[in-house]
Amino acid sequence: MATTGSSTSNTKPRKLALVIGIGEYEHVEKLHSPGNDAKGMSKALKDIRFDVTLMLDPTRVEIENNVKSFKKSIEKKDTVVFYFSGHGTEWKNENYLLPRDFPKDGELDFEKNAIKATTVLNTFNEKKPWATIFLLDCCRTYSPPNPPLGIENGASGSEGNKLQRINYAGVFIAFACGRGKNALDGNKNEPNSLFTKHLLLHIKKANVDIGMILREVRSAVEEESKGINVKRKQIVYLNDLLRNMNVYLCEPLMSLHIRQKYLRNNTIKRIVNETKTVPIEQCYVNLAIVETEEQHEKEKELEKRHKDEILIAYERIHGVKTSIDVKDIFRKCKDQQKKVLVLGRAGIGKSTFCHYVTYHWAKQDLWCEYELVVHIPLKKLTCDYYRKSKDYRPFDIVKKECLYDCDISEEDEEYFKQLCTIEKVLWIFDGYDEFLPHALPRLTKVFNSILETQHHILTSRPYAIQLPHTIQLEIIGFTDENITNYVELFFDQISSQTPDSSGETKTILQYLKSNSSVWGVAHIPLNLELICSTWCNSKGFKKKALTLTALYHEMIEYFCRRHLRKKGVKEIDKNKKYVFRKCRKELKFLECLAFRVMESHSTILSPEMLEKTEIELDLTVDNYEPILNFGILKAYDDNKTIGEHNPTKQQHYFVHLSFQEYFAARHLLRLLTDAGEDKRVATDYINKHKYEQRFLPVLIFTAGLTAKSPKDPCFPTFWKTIQGEPSDLIGLRHAALITELTNEIMDQDKSPQCSENLRTICHWLRICVDKQNEHITSHLSQSLQRSTSLLNHPDIQKTILDLLMATDSSKRKHAFFLLSDLTISQCSMDLLGRIVDAILAEGGDVRYYARRALQNIATKEASKYLIDALAHADKEVQSVACDALQEIGEKAPTQDVTDALIRVLKNGDNDVRRRVCQTLGKICANEAPQEIVVAVIKALIDALADADKEVQSAACDALREI
Repeated sequence: MATTGSSTSNTKPRKLALVIGIGEYEHVEKLHSPGNDAKGMSKALKDIRFDVTLMLDPTRVEIENNVKSFKKSIEKKDTVVFYFSGHGTEWKNENYLLPRDFPKDGELDFEKNAIKATTVLNTFNEKKPWATIFLLDCCRTYSPPNPPLGIENGASGSEGNKLQRINYAGVFIAFACGRGKNALDGNKNEPNSLFTKHLLLHIKKANVDIGMILREVRSAVEEESKGINVKRKQIVYLNDLLRNMNVYLCEPLMSLHIRQKYLRNNTIKRIVNETKTVPIEQCYVNLAIVETEEQHEKEKELEKRHKDEILIAYERIHGVKTSIDVKDIFRKCKDQQKKVLVLGRAGIGKSTFCHYVTYHWAKQDLWCEYELVVHIPLKKLTCDYYRKSKDYRPFDIVKKECLYDCDISEEDEEYFKQLCTIEKVLWIFDGYDEFLPHALPRLTKVFNSILETQHHILTSRPYAIQLPHTIQLEIIGFTDENITNYVELFFDQISSQTPDSSGETKTILQYLKSNSSVWGVAHIPLNLELICSTWCNSKGFKKKALTLTALYHEMIEYFCRRHLRKKGVKEIDKNKKYVFRKCRKELKFLECLAFRVMESHSTILSPEMLEKTEIELDLTVDNYEPILNFGILKAYDDNKTIGEHNPTKQQHYFVHLSFQEYFAARHLLRLLTDAGEDKRVATDYINKHKYEQRFLPVLIFTAGLTAKSPKDPCFPTFWKTIQGEPSDLIGLRHAALITELTNEIMDQDKSPQCSENLRTICHWLRICVDKQNEHITSHLSQSLQRSTSLLNHPDIQKTILDLLMATDSSKRKHAFFLLSDLTISQCSMDLLGRIVDAILAEGGDVRYYARRALQNIATKEASKYLIDALAHADKEVQSVACDALQEIGEKAPTQDVTDALIRVLKNGDNDVRRRVCQTLGKICANEAPQEIVVAVIKALIDALADADKEVQSAACDALREI
């Protein structure tokens, strides 16, 4: 989904560590444990999210160079750990660390041959980190000319005075032993030294201050050393000079567990073939913010309306959509509490968006102001896991959904409550359209409480959203460039199976771009994956047109063939009818199951539902596994049924909600073909749900399935039921329904039913412009935006053209207003000419909406009109054409557009030429092809010598922008 490589913010302090272990000394006694000590510390620190630099057996020069490099990485708010394991000594009241190449006579000048501890500390403290932890696991025996010492206890108060040169605010120092003492090295039975052994046991404790950890280490070291040699007990020396209280090296277990869970989920599995994955870093998340000045007032108005009327909530009622980067979402929230609604169509990538942001938060690349991000897929909140009789708290949901395999303490729960109180928790609820609040009133109570009091992001399909939000976003699917990149990645991953993967990539891209219906469908990420997968596996796929139903039908054929191959059935030379007949039992089971779960308003398939479906169909399924492994169902595998490995006893769900809707439509079609009770069940189902947005995809798929055989009796039965009573009294919801169903049967546009539907839609277009009612416009606009094939039909475009020619200026403006949100991939030349004429000849709102409309239409044809307008005698017409070409060029720069602008730059009016300079600069600032950039730069350089100083200045500004 969304564009890869989004810039992210990093405001949270980091955790850095330099770990050194030296045991393989060249000239002095070798040590057994330092290598193991350093490796162990490195792993432990990495486990608690430190960025670790590990050095094993370095020389003096290597240590000095690495200390300098490490210093450069330190920032003021960082926590820094320095760990050393090896030989150490004191000389002239200074502590020295011995490098691997310390010479035999090195004691004559430690300053020259060893590393002074205070030098390392000084180096780090120059960068003023938030806290520095100095851990030295080495001996502190004296080398002359140290005076003899009378103190035995390295932890005594007098020692601090003699180490005054290591007294720095913001530092905690831990020596493995006191002054003049030896630290115990490991032996063959103990891989680590005594100090590091206990340090490793305690260092990863969550939510415990470093001072407490090191005091526990000191006690454990002293106790164990007494058992080794009572007279030579080892006492760890500690010097706590930290400025801040509660310095934790490891965040609470709960937070750490959740963060690591997100980091492990660093790929997106493909729907069709889960063995193939896409790195989360290469996913595309394209967002648009929907906002106007009147947004909040209109949201209040929405709350008063019937929930089925909320269809309009995410488009027209809010106004124009503007692209926004993921990292900037919360900057748009003016209220203290952040409430973000993210809407998107089926398969557009809402779950991928949640996956993407939680992963980047865990990496500390995104939204670092939150200590905890809780991701809850709402479809999992079902009666099977949440008892109706229990009152739930927010922490109960976190435990069940995020911490089911983790031992949580009371301290973790208290920590969570504190984070909620200080607003450091961000909740991400995915799939509000799959949540069933009426089934779990007590769970709904806590859910609503979270929405009212906590920062949150809520994703949903664009219906049934009555919840007020600070900002509203829409996931807008793939851009044209994203489609190309995705196809290239897809075929690159299967290059071993496809001899000419690069050739296949070019072929499929040509096919996609040459078929408007397919190109429109491909902007939905899920659909593009299905197209690419089907392209590789289906012989009959490469058609001139492709509806959503046809795409899923081809995909199911692929699943059937794969299923048969697993069973040892040779299907490669068999036709589609044979394949579907051989899988009849499995398909019927999935169809009935999907229909049943849709009726239950759920997405989770319980074992009881599987059993009831088997009984209902009177099927004997000796072994569930072939059906459950068909590729359409997934096990609810989050270990909540601990110890349960029997797939028939597990909960399941369809691999994507759209597959559930497709199979439910197949079952509905099967019922419609029956002449008895089943037909009545089907018509009752349609009548009950035809105006409910949740069931719209099922009806769209059913319309597409019936269109495959328009002479079949079920085709007129379906449409008679759709058109019959009960009917929407006002007719607005009925018009929206007819619009989206008709879009799915456009390959039957000559049929009487399709012709009748087109007349109805054209009638509503006229009503929309005549009434100029925002409510009507919003409903109709939203349906037409999802009906890209329908908009290419000549009857629809002729009706729109007639409305754009209205003599009444207010009606004409409203017609352009309606058109400005519609995408027409095959625009007639008459309609295109009218839009360009409005841009050039009309002013005010009409020109504004016409320009917006032009951006949604094939730019190559539009450019021809505008290029001609650059030679117009009217200077204002030239300027307007220049602006319009800039908008087209920024979206898809072409050689024809830039060549025309360069001609004007050489020969046009001064005011227009200044405008052309700005236009060329903006076009080339957006990654235009290299040959265009070269030509533009040359023209702008020539303009620097123009006689008009303002043209020179504009050219200079444009070059700066490039």
